[in-house]
Amino acid sequence: MARFKSAMEFSFIFLGLLTYGNIGAVGLVSTSGGFAGVKICDPNVQDCNYYTGQVIYHQTMTPKYIREHASPPINNEENPANSRQITFAPANPRFDKLLRIPLIPPGEFKSSAPITIQMTAANDVSFATGKDSDLKYGLSDGDNYIGFMLPDTSNYGNHAPCYGVEGKPGVRLGSQRTIEKSTPTVDASERFYPGRFEFTFKLNEQRGFCYTAHVGGYVKDTTYSRQLDISKGLSLEVYADDDRNERYGIRLITVSVIYEGETFQ
Repeated sequence: MARFKSAMEFSFIFLGLLTYGNIGAVGLVSTSGGFAGVKICDPNVQDCNYYTGQVIYHQTMTPKYIREHASPPINNEENPANSRQITFAPANPRFDKLLRIPLIPPGEFKSSAPITIQMTAANDVSFATGKDSDLKYGLSDGDNYIGFMLPDTSNYGNHAPCYGVEGKPGVRLGSQRTIEKSTPTVDASERFYPGRFEFTFKLNEQRGFCYTAHVGGYVKDTTYSRQLDISKGLSLEVYADDDRNERYGIRLITVSVIYEGETFQ
């Protein structure tokens, strides 16, 4: 039976069941001896597996959680004792990887699984208001990376408040490509840093959406050329930009994994 190996907390919303560490027999069931689908109800219930659009993983990542689960451990952090946020201040950033948190281990899903990832990020507003603080949030399968760049307000004159980015994950983000970074921009009266950003990644469609509070609700729709292979596993990764003296403050990240197929098997 396939099992999640990492010591993460998995919240199964359908039953309100919270399991720590490895998921037991109720969590993962394989009826054919092959790929193990995710069960979120009693296996004795008829047609238990036929649910769609269910949240199969949810985690609220506080600074404490992020520090404990980052792999490898966090570098370039100011004041690791700060319980309210994680502050990064890399001396000479060159698209450095600031943070990696494993979400799905390799082998848990087929490469074509209809997985949607929803993510919320809460950043320090003061760092990105008129100062250098360009941050990238996204997902990686170890070979490819897709995500969104969140520029600081000094870029809002000719940059969208969030826009697509993709590349080769690693110690630094390589072969980086930005996607439609210049449109649509926001009016001068709306050039504030929202602090809160929401993302949706439709992995099997190679699409991403970013939402901010600008103009009553700003939405950026992005199509990626890179395709993530979910069978290789999936990680949340955050990257710096390449300007000197940039600082980044992360206060909270939430992640939900949603299976949108007709069946979990």
